[in-house]
Amino acid sequence: MSPTITAWYYPREHNTLDRVRHIPTQQPATVEYQKYIKGSWVSVDFLMFGSDTSVKNFTERMKDWYEEKAFTSI
Repeated sequence: MSPTITAWYYPREHNTLDRVRHIPTQQPATVEYQKYIKGSWVSVDFLMFGSDTSVKNFTERMKDWYEEKAFTSI
């Protein structure tokens, strides 16, 4: 991991590794929720955003969605 990137643990530190992957080049923009399973990242769910979505709305929805997914997968 790059020294400038800090892990964000939600809701607790010792959960299974997970992440949100944003694919900005696809239209509509796609955000995937992924879990680290048996040595590789596996997409578990995804959201799609239209090109008219504001950056503020996009980041708020992405954060809320990640927290919901991370919390329910404990």
